[in-house]
Amino acid sequence: MQGEVVFYRPAWTKGEYNLVGFGVQGAPTFASLMAGSGITVDGPLGAAANVQKLNSATGAWEPVKGTDVVQSGQAYWINVPYTLSGKGWAGPVEIDFPGSISGAWNFGSAPGSLAVLNPADLAADPVLMTPGELTISNLEGSGGAAHQISITRLAAAGTDSGANDLQLWALEAVPQELKWQTQSVDFFADWQVASVTAGTSRSIIVGVKRNWSSGLDLREHLYRVSVSLSGGSVYRYLPVSAINADLSIAPGSTAPTSQFTGLWAGQIILNSVTSLGTAGSPVQATTGELPMQIFIHVDSAGQARLVPRSILMQTKTASPDIAPTQVLVVDETRIPYLDGVQQRADGTRVGLRLETVTFDLPRDLSAAHLSASLRSKVATAQGIASPAEVADADVSAYFSLGTRPSRPPDLPETYYLTWPLDGQLGLGRMVGTGASSPLTLDAFHRSNPFRHAFHPQHGAGYPVSRSFSITFDAAPDPTILTGTYQETTRGLARQDIVSKGGISLRRITTADTLQ
Repeated sequence: MQGEVVFYRPAWTKGEYNLVGFGVQGAPTFASLMAGSGITVDGPLGAAANVQKLNSATGAWEPVKGTDVVQSGQAYWINVPYTLSGKGWAGPVEIDFPGSISGAWNFGSAPGSLAVLNPADLAADPVLMTPGELTISNLEGSGGAAHQISITRLAAAGTDSGANDLQLWALEAVPQELKWQTQSVDFFADWQVASVTAGTSRSIIVGVKRNWSSGLDLREHLYRVSVSLSGGSVYRYLPVSAINADLSIAPGSTAPTSQFTGLWAGQIILNSVTSLGTAGSPVQATTGELPMQIFIHVDSAGQARLVPRSILMQTKTASPDIAPTQVLVVDETRIPYLDGVQQRADGTRVGLRLETVTFDLPRDLSAAHLSASLRSKVATAQGIASPAEVADADVSAYFSLGTRPSRPPDLPETYYLTWPLDGQLGLGRMVGTGASSPLTLDAFHRSNPFRHAFHPQHGAGYPVSRSFSITFDAAPDPTILTGTYQETTRGLARQDIVSKGGISLRRITTADTLQ
């Protein structure tokens, strides 16, 4: 049997039985594996068991007890409740890292941005590494067991050639200094990362060092992340890859040409806003915080775009020797021509939808997309002699008046799928909407807050526009971008409303193509 090794994030169907198996070592019990999931292993007497196993001798499915051992290479019918934490269950400890949604930890093509010291030789020059953060959360409730997390390097032995061309190091902060140093750990011998108690989380910083100077640019090594259970452990595979930008591109490599290429997911926390009741309307701190989500895509040329809705998919391939390429789908008519990146329990491959309700894009009001009758109305209202002479600016001016009480029946419901941003993503840089290209919600926009679907007097709203800018900190870690978010909203009140707050962005895929 052959298959692709990925960091598996199960997607179970809630409210019914799922046929699933687990990667286990030793003899872990079902009670330990399912702790914190909400799945009752020992069901009430007379009721159908929530976990069932196949009796190979009789061909019948039998109930599983909490003290039974989870077998490697065996699947079980598991009744998944609607209260299951997250989408699936791979054990009582959840693990997350940049790129986990795509199944691999890609450290990109940067030569390294974090200067790391060797504690055994502090006089030596620091080594440049690319840092990454691994977050571990124990999902069990109060009183649950603590679980030991370990990471092991698989495949090649430590003495094999190329075993250390891509090195993963455990990093720690130098006490009382703003510096980092390596920890003395051996991934080949099973690194004991941390013991995580119930209801808590830990973050581990690791660094990648590129030790190869010949051959192709791409290196990928395989690790195993294990979680201790009662009597054994449950594990998932973790592919780790990186690019040496000074070498030739590997066939099938989808590595970006920029360390910031790909889709970035951002969390915005607004904590100050213009006061409408204070003289001069200064921006004041709020009593509460407003979280917002944003998605920004950067292509291989460095162009940043706001992408409120996308689906992560991959190109189709007829041969296992040709690796598919991940793409972000913004035009849903392209879905039938691509493959999903995640496989369900029934074998269906599906894409991963990434969407935010915080941002919506303007309607496409270009003159070329208007009907002949609507262009005539615009020409008459704007004093233009011929409808053929109507330009895009005339259409925008016509719909910015806000004097039409109802939506024109032939107004196209066509909206932009992406929105180009000025500036560039990166440390110490700035990105945002251009001065002449804010996010404008016209009077009949689907997201206009003044419209009411069932009130005849509120069929049209006031035009609303949003302009924002993001100023990034000059932090040493390019995998997590932090900075300041500022937005100016026009149309909600008589005066502009300015909102400010912090923002953090993390890359979730290096796909550089939008379709």
